[in-house]
Amino acid sequence: MRSPVRLVRNIDAGRLLDTFLVASVAAVLITRFYLHLAGYPQVGSSSLHIAHLLPGSILMLVAILMMLASINRSSRDTSALIGGIGFGLVWDELGKFITKDNNYFFKPTVALIYMTFVLIYLLTRYVVRRSYTPGDYLANALNLITEAAIDDLDPREYKQVRQLLQKADSSHPLYKPTQEMLERVKPTQTYQPFLLERFLGIVHAPFSWLAKQSWFRPLLLAAFYMYGVSLVLTAVVLIATGNTDPLSDLLINPRFDTNAIATAASVLSALFVLWGIVRLHQGNVKNALQRFETAVLINIFITQTFLFLQYQFSATIALLIALAILFSVRMLLAEE
Repeated sequence: MRSPVRLVRNIDAGRLLDTFLVASVAAVLITRFYLHLAGYPQVGSSSLHIAHLLPGSILMLVAILMMLASINRSSRDTSALIGGIGFGLVWDELGKFITKDNNYFFKPTVALIYMTFVLIYLLTRYVVRRSYTPGDYLANALNLITEAAIDDLDPREYKQVRQLLQKADSSHPLYKPTQEMLERVKPTQTYQPFLLERFLGIVHAPFSWLAKQSWFRPLLLAAFYMYGVSLVLTAVVLIATGNTDPLSDLLINPRFDTNAIATAASVLSALFVLWGIVRLHQGNVKNALQRFETAVLINIFITQTFLFLQYQFSATIALLIALAILFSVRMLLAEE
């Protein structure tokens, strides 16, 4: 039976979804931090209260309308950013949606918000990592070529079209016309990156420079050791001060212990860091970074989740550090 909806996946889905998710997480953290500093002010009057649900909904509406009304690539980047901020502002009010007294300070809200972002990330990773079909590659190549019609085909996109065509079905009726079209168009010589692209370029430049330095590998090794030690210390502190039952006792008498789960996840992360150190000593930088990335993801999705359940926003700083490390590792992986 034919599917009622044919979804052709965007080759840039991973980058766009990451932009959306990071913007959402940042919006929640910045909003909560600002409200805490400002003493939770009320915007409105004695009878009216303008919650940040309203501007969040407006931003999501703007993102949706922009996506529906435009087809160029840069508009999708902007929509992902605006929509992510909007969703973060809306989802930050989750406590009001699930309590009878509209309690913004409902204690489990923070953990629920965080777990929602974890689930979104896992879902998007599943979508992104599924294999693309030859038709997907051809459709994405055609979509990228349309950037030339508005003098917005940069050299990177031109090279990407060639790579996509190598994975497309050469027997498809549109394959040769697409190839001929690509030969006729050239990257836009006067191309000027948009604000978001310029910002990402500025952020990426230090990582590109760092990866080319002779002392990069020793520095990376030192970072691995420091992060591994921090994970071990986290486990030790949780056991010493968190009244965590020994893992052997949990195997005999299983029960829900957030500190014990966070401790086990920290140990697992430390093992992946150790694996990465071994790979780095073997000279395989890319594989070492991949192991390090796995360690950080375990820390974010398991350790930090259960620390949030127990300690609420006192775990925010650790989460921000973990997100910064993850971003850095991915920038370095892109260079490798």
